[in-house]
Amino acid sequence: MPKEYAVDTSNHYDNAPIVEAILDASIQRASPIQMEELAEVVTGKEKYPQRVELMTASGHMTVGPTVSASATTQKLGYQFINADKKLVVHCKVDGLAVSRLAPYTSWNDVYAEYARQWDRYVEIIKPDQVMKLAVRYVNRFDLPGNRVELSDYFRTYPEVSKDIKYDLSGFLNQLHIPMPDIQGQAIITQARVPPPDDSVISVLLDIAVSMAVQSPTEKLDLESKMNMLRSRKNELFEACMKTQARDLIRETSK
Repeated sequence: MPKEYAVDTSNHYDNAPIVEAILDASIQRASPIQMEELAEVVTGKEKYPQRVELMTASGHMTVGPTVSASATTQKLGYQFINADKKLVVHCKVDGLAVSRLAPYTSWNDVYAEYARQWDRYVEIIKPDQVMKLAVRYVNRFDLPGNRVELSDYFRTYPEVSKDIKYDLSGFLNQLHIPMPDIQGQAIITQARVPPPDDSVISVLLDIAVSMAVQSPTEKLDLESKMNMLRSRKNELFEACMKTQARDLIRETSK
């Protein structure tokens, strides 16, 4: 395999282009989970002073001699947002997620906060089973110039026919990759997004890796499985880039 295309997961980036990192677990419990229980999970108003209710809405329309419509809402849980709005705990009836927004710190920091919130979630909610775990990292590459070739930076990108003589103003590319060895899958999403200024073209590289676990809560080795998902995510991140993208990250770090 040529060096240009070797996947080296040992690379470390001091200023990785991460705009959001999400750790997530989906659970099941035989008895209904009450909003009052979820409200007790995140404690310490000084760290998470803002609480937002999560809801879903659905509509129904009946067409006949007369037309009628109805809408219902359902409470799903709460978002707890920390003081600088960089950490968000999603405490839901079907699981727990923690989001870290830019600037990213480190895996150790994000995982430690997730583990702390998970322990509290398990203590209060007492789920019967953990059904799925997921790690998702959203990266934004700011490519210099007002016209770029995606193939200069990425090995995974939408290839446009050479017979199309126009530039792209936007794109959305998504890959679904089964990972049967871990009973999981990866979803890689790539898209053009609004740039911070006119000197760059911004491309999102969103990598989500999940696995089915279906484990009793007390038997779940959360740390090892989350680290496994992180490792798979890192492999895909490196596999999607060329040297020029890595050099851009390192240049931004200076």
